[in-house]
Amino acid sequence: MSIVTAGPSTDCVGFCESPHAAIAPGFPDPFANVSATDLKVLAHIREHYALSNQTYGRPRMTAELKEAGLNVGERRVGRLMKVNGIRPVRTRRHKVTTDSRHSFGIAANIAHTISRRN
Repeated sequence: MSIVTAGPSTDCVGFCESPHAAIAPGFPDPFANVSATDLKVLAHIREHYALSNQTYGRPRMTAELKEAGLNVGERRVGRLMKVNGIRPVRTRRHKVTTDSRHSFGIAANIAHTISRRN
């Protein structure tokens, strides 16, 4: 008479150990180092963000990281910045160049009358 104990099954050794159960045993987990490399890239992003006085956005940050020797793309940098709440501070304000409060008359819409004639 054999005694069956409730516990982990031994027939899926190596296969069920991965958090991504669709990966077959004996093959490396392609998602194993994603979080580690993301943390490394995120540390560089935070460093360059602080050095830029919080002004670098996704394109400039990607260029800085590539200069530092990291192989990253703009989408990955943008995703990491968005998820971690890293947003650039706008350095220039919009300057209004139209003076709407003038005392001059308003010109007639000549283009409208020309288009109605044709």
